[in-house]
Amino acid sequence: MRLPSHKLLLAAGVVGVVLAVGLVAAIADNTGLALVCVLLIQSAALLAVVDTRRRQGGLADKVTNHAAALKRVDRTIANVSQRVVTEARASEKALRTEFAGNRADLRDRLGRTRKGIERTLDLRVQDIEAMIQLSDRFELRAAMPPSGRWALNAGGLLKLVDLVERHPIRTIVELGSGTSTLWLSYALERRGTGGRIISLDHDQHFAGITRAELVAHGFAEGPAEVRDAPLVEGVIDGHDTPWYDPASFQDVEGIDLLIVDGPPMASGGLARYPALPMLLSRLAPGAIVVVDDAPRPDEQEMMRRWLADVPGLGRVDQTERQVFLALGE
Repeated sequence: MRLPSHKLLLAAGVVGVVLAVGLVAAIADNTGLALVCVLLIQSAALLAVVDTRRRQGGLADKVTNHAAALKRVDRTIANVSQRVVTEARASEKALRTEFAGNRADLRDRLGRTRKGIERTLDLRVQDIEAMIQLSDRFELRAAMPPSGRWALNAGGLLKLVDLVERHPIRTIVELGSGTSTLWLSYALERRGTGGRIISLDHDQHFAGITRAELVAHGFAEGPAEVRDAPLVEGVIDGHDTPWYDPASFQDVEGIDLLIVDGPPMASGGLARYPALPMLLSRLAPGAIVVVDDAPRPDEQEMMRRWLADVPGLGRVDQTERQVFLALGE
């Protein structure tokens, strides 16, 4: 590290003066003064050397301190870099895991969708086959309304028609009128041994449509009767969901076939549960109860309660959407 310029000039001036005095002393043969001048010059040189060493030592300390600071910076950078690398690897691993999970989930969903589509196609084929069998049995006098969706599907209709044609069923009660009312009317007509159908419908508009269809198919005089049956509260204690007005079936006894296809689920929880408690005393021995939309949770719970509460009631058959229960004789 260099001295300031004014200190260098002062030191040079002092050394110059001492040299000049020493030269004069030497010329004057003044040995003592010359010796003093030499000592002074040596002392100045020694002091200069000491000062230089001291300054060099301070510079070395600074260099050491800077080196230590640089090492700390290096360690900090290394730690940060390590954390960045570790977090980056963890993020990459998480992304890979998530991607693998999403891919597996997508594969699973696609598999279920494919199976669902295949199942739906199979059911449509079955419905087409059932509808062909139904159409071949009867000389239809008008176009039939569509089956499925809110109406019974073709497979269920074929089962009902078989029941009517193979068993001495005389009184049928439907909870909800529609396509089934027409097909059952044709079945009773073809069997030729009499019988009647009582269809209860809470919706006057749809009840009117069913009546018009019956007329179009030549059943204006029977065997089916569509009755308006508004939904009322409190038909069963503790059951808040409204159900058909009991006044609409007070004259009905000896029911051989009960078809539970209403009220709609939108009317409340376990909307169709009152059917058996309300009509059990009106069922004939060995009566058959058909539950439509059987796979739905409400219908499953409804049937569980019925089977637990009604002695002699058991499952005898089922289709994709219907369950057939029979009351012991």
